Amino acid sequence: MKEKVDIEGPPMTFYEIIDFLLPPRSSYVRGRGPGPKPPSKAQQVVKEQFKEAEERAKAAEKMNEELHKQMEELKARQTMMEIFEKL
Repeated sequence: MKEKVDIEGPPMTFYEIIDFLLPPRSSYVRGRGPGPKPPSKAQQVVKEQFKEAEERAKAAEKMNEELHKQMEELKARQTMMEIFEKL
């Protein structure tokens, strides 16, 4: 880190010196502080699990609707069979 300093030329401002010694991090915005942090691995896993659970819930709901339709059809057939048996 030992470099020759060019004494000639315009003097550096306070912020230029700070940026030279401690370069800003990629998420750092001057005057606003650190920016949003990327989601952690655990948060990503939870998000994926939540999406999978939602998909399973939707599939179960669709299956439930299909089963209800089939049940109604079977009840209608049973009613028709009972009517024909009485004749």
